[in-house]
Amino acid sequence: MKHSPTRLQAGFTLIELMIALVLGLILMSGVMQIFQSSQQSYLMQENMSRMQENGRFAMDFISRSIRNSDYWGCPKRSTDIKSILNASDVFGNFPNADIKGITGTNNDNGVHNNANHDRNDNGVWDGSDTITLRGVEPSESFVVKQPTNKIQNIQIDDGSDFKNGDVVVLSDCSKGNLFQITNNSTSTNGFVGHIKNSADAKTSARSPGNSTGSFRKLFPKNSQLYKVNYVTYSIDESNNQPAFFRTVNGVKQALVEGIEDMQILYGADINNDFTADYYTTSNISGLDMSKVVSIRVNLLVASLNDNLAAGYFPYTYNGKEYTPKDRKIRRVFSSTIAIRNRLR
Repeated sequence: MKHSPTRLQAGFTLIELMIALVLGLILMSGVMQIFQSSQQSYLMQENMSRMQENGRFAMDFISRSIRNSDYWGCPKRSTDIKSILNASDVFGNFPNADIKGITGTNNDNGVHNNANHDRNDNGVWDGSDTITLRGVEPSESFVVKQPTNKIQNIQIDDGSDFKNGDVVVLSDCSKGNLFQITNNSTSTNGFVGHIKNSADAKTSARSPGNSTGSFRKLFPKNSQLYKVNYVTYSIDESNNQPAFFRTVNGVKQALVEGIEDMQILYGADINNDFTADYYTTSNISGLDMSKVVSIRVNLLVASLNDNLAAGYFPYTYNGKEYTPKDRKIRRVFSSTIAIRNRLR
């Protein structure tokens, strides 16, 4: 019986293995390059989209508050209302002073260092402005049932949600008083008290207290009692990221991440034509805030992720050029908002 010759099995040579390894490395390198490029492109698009969204949300929040600020019910001007509060940083008033519907702080220290911000004593990033807007809520008003003399408690509709310590405005559309409620019994007989007290007195629900228990005039029946709200917008830190904050009646909350700076200019109307004649910062001497009819807001929005830009490229913000210490991407959002309640 004949047997076919056995064919010997031949393996790969070392050179062939090395060539195969090199080709495999080249292919894997290409795959990794495509993956990294796709990942970088995805991160860039995601951050650009998030920046657009954050900037739009932040601008929408502050624009709505500015448009509706300095509303005091039926009185046409905040100067028709006098405060009987003790001195208060929150309202910026002293006894018998005019109400200030809009105030702001200019915290520009000449240094814009987006990589290493410091918080000042007020919990605000150095270099960023703040703005405080005050007014009454139309939906939170109640009708006075009977005339009041200058010192007696006020009788209003039952069922109000006024609480001890609430700051309110009593007005008959010609004059008004701003004061703090010291005792509230609307749930039983509809009376609101306003005795003289101080911030540390036992009768005081909270600061600032009233400097007097007497109003400026007798308010007739059908006068209105309004609850006063105040909101402050600022830049602070949240989850190790810069954020846009809103403080409503003393309660502070973060609204939007990635808002790195806010600069505010106030448009003053000096010839009473309801149009701003010039824009300036809040700390300029001679600026009458009651003459401000529009406000210009500039927001600097930064990406939440670093190492997106190819280098440390300068950018322009608020008329100045800055070189960042990181590789985030940034966009500037600007808007000029009219104060509706002063255009009448």
